[in-house]
Amino acid sequence: MKFKRRRKNNKQLLLTQLFLVLLLFITIGYSVLNTHLGITGTVQLQRPRCSVNNKLYNVIKCEAENGGLAKEYSGEHQDSMDTSRSTEKIYHWYAKNNDEGTEITTKNNIKLGNTCWQMLRTTDTGGVKLIYNGTYTDSNKCNNTATAQQIGTSAYNSSYNSPAYVGYMYNTVYPYKSKGVSSETMLSSSSLGTNYYYGDNAVWGTPTANRYNLTNPTKPLSSSDYANLVGKYTFRNTSDTYTNATVQYITAVNSSTYYYISLSNGNNLAYYNHKYTYGDSYAKNNDGTYTINTPTTINKTDWYSHYNNVKNKYICKNATNNTCSDLWYVTSTSTSNMQYIKVNDNYKFAKGFTYENGTYKLNDDQVQFWNITDNDNKNSLNNHHYTCFNTTGECTNISYIYYVSSPTYYYINISGGKSVEDAKNEMLYADNVNTTNSTIKTTVDNWYATNMADYDKYLEETIYCNDRSQRNADTNGWNPNGGSVSTYMYFKVYNSTTDLSCTNETDKFSVSNNKAKLTYKVGLASTPEMNLLNNVNARKTGNYYWLASPYYFNNYGAYVGYVGDNGGLNNYYVHSTLDVRPSVSLITDTEFTGGEGTTSNPYVIKLDE
Repeated sequence: MKFKRRRKNNKQLLLTQLFLVLLLFITIGYSVLNTHLGITGTVQLQRPRCSVNNKLYNVIKCEAENGGLAKEYSGEHQDSMDTSRSTEKIYHWYAKNNDEGTEITTKNNIKLGNTCWQMLRTTDTGGVKLIYNGTYTDSNKCNNTATAQQIGTSAYNSSYNSPAYVGYMYNTVYPYKSKGVSSETMLSSSSLGTNYYYGDNAVWGTPTANRYNLTNPTKPLSSSDYANLVGKYTFRNTSDTYTNATVQYITAVNSSTYYYISLSNGNNLAYYNHKYTYGDSYAKNNDGTYTINTPTTINKTDWYSHYNNVKNKYICKNATNNTCSDLWYVTSTSTSNMQYIKVNDNYKFAKGFTYENGTYKLNDDQVQFWNITDNDNKNSLNNHHYTCFNTTGECTNISYIYYVSSPTYYYINISGGKSVEDAKNEMLYADNVNTTNSTIKTTVDNWYATNMADYDKYLEETIYCNDRSQRNADTNGWNPNGGSVSTYMYFKVYNSTTDLSCTNETDKFSVSNNKAKLTYKVGLASTPEMNLLNNVNARKTGNYYWLASPYYFNNYGAYVGYVGDNGGLNNYYVHSTLDVRPSVSLITDTEFTGGEGTTSNPYVIKLDE
């Protein structure tokens, strides 16, 4: 009985061992297949199997069609100037969360020659769009630490003061101008000290010639004596015999800070102690002068105790009988400064103009005012953008106001009979708009010529989009027919979008586009392409790097898109210095000879022997 029982237990053990061996063979076979497909990790084992046939295009396609970390793109697109080639579906990496975003970066790495790249998406010509991701090291790995993931740093453009500078290439530039308030310095300030000397007077030339000399210089015993220094003179020096060509007269003291008027070149206090007469209203006289109603008069030495009262008042400097020919309206005041608008600057503004014999003349539909701080005046500029900044309405160069930040006008100057539409076209849309390389294009081209020329035949002629179309052309301040001078010029991708279409022919940069002709098969990735990834971890390098997408032109600066150090999409002044990560696109049916998409084992592009 014992012998039979042992035979039964041995049979059970043998069956268990056979089952475990069979399970081991199944697991190993499945793992080998997954490795061939470039699928790693425990989660991917649950996804259906597919064949990639060693084609890089199929790697992303397989992920998209089998529930992986990719999707099929369904929007408008054009990756080639020859639209007949746009026959293939576009697939792109896509992450639903941060973990998937990180996982994508372990699946999309490739090696081309001695450089490493990340796959972004496929193209509609069957190629694969890439972004630079470091060099290939001697240890057969991609060196893609944060500083290695860029070819260098560059400004997008060295200048920023025109909409033209959002271009990957540009031509005519209309730089912004500004006309704001005038200002007058009233007082300066500095800190008091018990080691400095202060005098009752400052005498020029005695005893030291061509210098101010303090009379009865003394030092305060303690900070509690500071209030008594009002009316004193000082060089703010620790020597009682010190002399200088300038000296400070103290008008006010607040704690350890003193406010002063500087005297120089032998002039006494009376020379600088101007008189200011201000009030809530004025009367205009027949002789072109103005008289302040219910006036209050102060001297410059009184400014510290009166500056809050002067704001939003009419003021005359050195008035005679409260009357002056140059009346000011005070927009803001501080302890040191007064800003004002001249009432005489009663400019004319109009919706349009005529041009004849070298002279612009504003149309009759004019408004006229001097006070831009008045909201009604500002709003009237939405339909009256043109001005000569004079009271006649005639000029040889006309100004177009596109933005107002009260009390400052932002405008461009136009000449030769041209309009703002002509200026916008020359900056953004004309057939010859792309004649000068941007700063970053020069950087990318120089790098390509040195590092990628030997691999040119493996790259396709694709489009790199620099979309300069305006998303709010009908409402921004550059529209003379009702455009708001409170609204920036927003370009197409001001808000993040995944739209891969490129609006204008002149924005489709390619080696085969004569209107936007690239020197080499290289450009920059666009904001929509990076937004397709749908996650910051799939985009971030730890540094900031430029994209090719214009964002907006505000009152005085051009902004273009970038990826932030945390992978977020944002925008910045084009003259800022950020990282540069070029983009290229592999030709149709590009094959790989090995690898699994990780940085330590990237897909290796098959090259001719």
